Amino acid sequence: MAEAQPDNTGGCMLALYPAPRAAKKLAVPDGLPPGEIHLTVAYAGNAADVDPAALRAVARKLASRPPVTASVSGHARLTGGDTDVIVALADGADLEDIRRDAMDLLSAQGITVPRDHGYTPHLTLRYAASDDPDPVGRLSARPLAFTGIAAVHGKTRTDYPFGGELAAAAREAYATGLAISGGPVTDRVIAGCEAAVAVALERPGDPRILELALDLGSLTGTWAEVYRRREELTAGHVAKVTAVWRKLAGKLRPQDLVAGYKRATGYTSEATRPDAWQREAAKAAALAWLDRILSDPRYHDLAKAITAALIAAAAEGKTAALAVAADQAAARGFDWDKAYTAMQAGLTDVEGYRGLSDSVAREIITAAASDAARVLATMTASGATDPDAAGGIADAVDGEDVQAVSVAVDTAIGKSMAQAALDLYMSEGLDLVAWLTAGDGRVCPSCQDNEDNGPYSPSAFPQCPDHPRCRCCPTPASPLPVSAFAQFLVPVA
Repeated sequence: MAEAQPDNTGGCMLALYPAPRAAKKLAVPDGLPPGEIHLTVAYAGNAADVDPAALRAVARKLASRPPVTASVSGHARLTGGDTDVIVALADGADLEDIRRDAMDLLSAQGITVPRDHGYTPHLTLRYAASDDPDPVGRLSARPLAFTGIAAVHGKTRTDYPFGGELAAAAREAYATGLAISGGPVTDRVIAGCEAAVAVALERPGDPRILELALDLGSLTGTWAEVYRRREELTAGHVAKVTAVWRKLAGKLRPQDLVAGYKRATGYTSEATRPDAWQREAAKAAALAWLDRILSDPRYHDLAKAITAALIAAAAEGKTAALAVAADQAAARGFDWDKAYTAMQAGLTDVEGYRGLSDSVAREIITAAASDAARVLATMTASGATDPDAAGGIADAVDGEDVQAVSVAVDTAIGKSMAQAALDLYMSEGLDLVAWLTAGDGRVCPSCQDNEDNGPYSPSAFPQCPDHPRCRCCPTPASPLPVSAFAQFLVPVA
């Protein structure tokens, strides 16, 4: 089993912390939280023996340099202590330079660095017992960028961004661009700000560098608005479809399902667990029971609600694609509502969406049948009364939050948005499309691979969404023509 992390809060150091996204990719099961993964530049010993003001003074001087870049060059298992330490090895000339300067500045401040070991740049990922298996396997090479240095004194951490006044000005410009876009602050926005600072520090003599930071802030803010509008649209249509579904499912009698299942399986009170055969029988019975919805005269209300969700999603997918394209071209004043109305009016294949709605309805029924069958088999096997089993089934398929509905509609909306955006890109002659993750802590390895392996031709773009609750979407890898969105730009005061 993994060792508990030692309490190192009594020490002090100068350290580099990777960006949150990079730290998340380095984190391993049972290891350090992403926010605690760091590269120690110089460990200064016990905090009680070091003046915190002197340590911070060194950090401030080191922060005058451009961002430090390096690369992960594999991993290692450090042994010889009370516990083994699993680390990611880091390599780069910048690390050698900042280590040398840190040692000189610490010495000038009268701070003596313990020299019990040589210096091997690394990021600790996890503490492990000597017999614990390797939790990493193979750590691929990847770039690392550090936009600031931290002075850590006991439990107090003070961060100093590299670049001094230019970094602060770039952050302010980025924040101004974000405010113009009206987008909320998210993990992606924070990461985008650090990227804007890094770009500014790489080109300190460029007279347009702060304008670029402003543009980056606006574009990142636009993506934040894309996700905000998507969440709002999804929640609204899930609620509408759920309301119609509950009316239809509420007309069914779950006690009929219980009785039919018992007749079909020859159920007796001696049954103690739902074996595989009984579970399959329960699923078949539940599916036949819920299939009655398809013949209900009001089934068209369900199909109509799903169709409305798919059309709204397609219009929103095209609108979002145009909004991002406008920001990529540094065009201000994109009118979201005007564009959405136009995109919705241009969706002429209504019959196609109606056909898709039947497929989504079938997905809902199949998923709800699985939920009902699980309750049915488990409760009857445990000796529950028929009324109790019927009540459990009703809760599963007709409760306030019907998972079968929310997952199916959410996924269908994501597919409709993504396909509509791809259709727009192809109509405008775009050759390459990138996969964009939401960057919000819910990014799965498959989606991260899709983003890392892009861009793609529109026809070869991976299936999107990749999984239920996926928030990824296609984004243009090269600019769209201004003519695609010019009619939706309004003067900005």
